[in-house]
Amino acid sequence: MNDSPASPFDPDDGAVPGAGHAAAYLVLVNGEGAVSLWPDFAVVPSGWRPVHGPDSHAGCLAHAESAGG
Repeated sequence: MNDSPASPFDPDDGAVPGAGHAAAYLVLVNGEGAVSLWPDFAVVPSGWRPVHGPDSHAGCLAHAESAGG
């Protein structure tokens, strides 16, 4: 089962998450403790809340890993 929110990238526009399409990211967490990196330009999905950022992709990844995500 995939607990991550649906991608904010349109699968038909050729955008690839992490490929330079977002300059800043957020670390999101849901009520079950699942963690997701999310581009800062996208609306935070219902049931998720930001816990870090905006920051670089690397900074958010480091935060998520240090938090046990």
